[in-house]
Amino acid sequence: MRIPGPVAVAALVLAAATGRAAPLVTLTTPAVLDTLNDRGCDAGSLAFGAPAATTAALAETTGWRAIAATMAADLHALSDGDPQYGIGMRYAHRGF
Repeated sequence: MRIPGPVAVAALVLAAATGRAAPLVTLTTPAVLDTLNDRGCDAGSLAFGAPAATTAALAETTGWRAIAATMAADLHALSDGDPQYGIGMRYAHRGF
């Protein structure tokens, strides 16, 4: 079985994420995913330049922390001053 290189996988991920192309492949076979991971196709290596075997390791990267901080700021901006915003069904403007 030929496994695509990191550049090909990154191109597919970016194309799907930007909406410029429909995803072509869904990989669910653990052995294939392990092989891709071993070849540097994990989320940390592709997105942030450092391997991340777990989500905890990914959370330690500067890039991930920047994304998380931006999302937190965006969510706070949505909720600040909006009494109808909250978590749960009792709010008209529901968060998550």
